[in-house]
Amino acid sequence: MRSGLAESTRRGYQRGLGAYRHFLRATGQEAYENWVVRPSEMQMANFIGYLWKVEGKSAATIKGILAGLQSAFWDQGQSSPMQDPSTGRPLDLLARVMRGVKKATAKPKSIRLPVTVPMMRQLVAWLQGDGPTGWMRENKVMLASAWTLGLYALLRVGEFTAPTQSTHDPSTDLTRADIILSGKLAAEGQADATTRMHVHIKASKVDVFRQAVTIVCHGTGTPDDPVLWMQRYLQETSGAGIAEPLFVLKGRGYLTRQLLTQALKAGLQACGWDPKLHSSHSLRAGGAVSLSSAGFGREVIAVYGRWSSDSLELYLKLQQHSLRAAAIGMARVTEEMVERQGHGGIRRRD
Repeated sequence: MRSGLAESTRRGYQRGLGAYRHFLRATGQEAYENWVVRPSEMQMANFIGYLWKVEGKSAATIKGILAGLQSAFWDQGQSSPMQDPSTGRPLDLLARVMRGVKKATAKPKSIRLPVTVPMMRQLVAWLQGDGPTGWMRENKVMLASAWTLGLYALLRVGEFTAPTQSTHDPSTDLTRADIILSGKLAAEGQADATTRMHVHIKASKVDVFRQAVTIVCHGTGTPDDPVLWMQRYLQETSGAGIAEPLFVLKGRGYLTRQLLTQALKAGLQACGWDPKLHSSHSLRAGGAVSLSSAGFGREVIAVYGRWSSDSLELYLKLQQHSLRAAAIGMARVTEEMVERQGHGGIRRRD
């Protein structure tokens, strides 16, 4: 069995067996050199507790040690000490102990604040003014289009960015052909009930069967109108082919998560917010917070943001007037409304 293992894996398994023998000796139990007696479930639970509390091992390290110990028992022709010998099922007590250790040793998640609609208006104003150092106008328009699309459509960043600056898969990634604008377009403030943008998402996190979904963004007539900014961007880059990635930075390649985040953080800092408290996910989160501040409930937000496969199906059934009401509601959100909801999305740096 061991002949097929890599040398590093073999050494890891030996460390697991060594750790168990050390535990036996440290707790006054017999530790045989050439044989290991199969422990009880309670003894295994004590072993895990010893590794965590006494030796300070992390859940991932303990998991590796247990894998090595299990391999040693298999090599001796014995059943795994982590499984019921009669059924082969994992022992419930050990599973619960490991979940407890994992929870206790987990690192706290980093705080990531949302980029809400009021914040986006300031970010768009920054792009129209100074913007990122050295960026040409076309790229600033592209950023405004990408940011407002991510915010108002509650898109996952992977749904509208490329994996790298030079690679792109048109069968899954967003292209220019996936955008259809319709209704009354032309200039800021001219959006009406017909102004909309259809965004065809071919692959997403919850769409495991690649059924695809078309997101509808309605015009808002505000400075951060996602339909208006998309119209401007497509006009600025009208020479590009329809199969090309939607967002391309002239002279830099395709827009990636990293490039989008770098520019977003630069804008947040320039506008007075702490960039360390935000990430690319802040756009999607900001859309959800803005909807909540506009008075929409959790169920509507879950459907609008496609937070589960069920929500994906429900989204397809939403009426256009409901989608437009959500877009207009978001566009009317103010800083005071966000703060009143207690979301903490507006937080200036000292």
